[in-house]
Amino acid sequence: MTLKLYAHPFSSYCQKVLTAFYENGTPFELRLLSHDDPQWMANAP
Repeated sequence: MTLKLYAHPFSSYCQKVLTAFYENGTPFELRLLSHDDPQWMANAP
């Protein structure tokens, strides 16, 4: 099972998680959130 990370590109919290995933080699799918894209915001958990 691949992890899905719903993240905003300017969020420092998301950047910390991305750094940990890359350092550990954790497989994940990055889903970028944007307030001007209602499709992504509607599908976010």
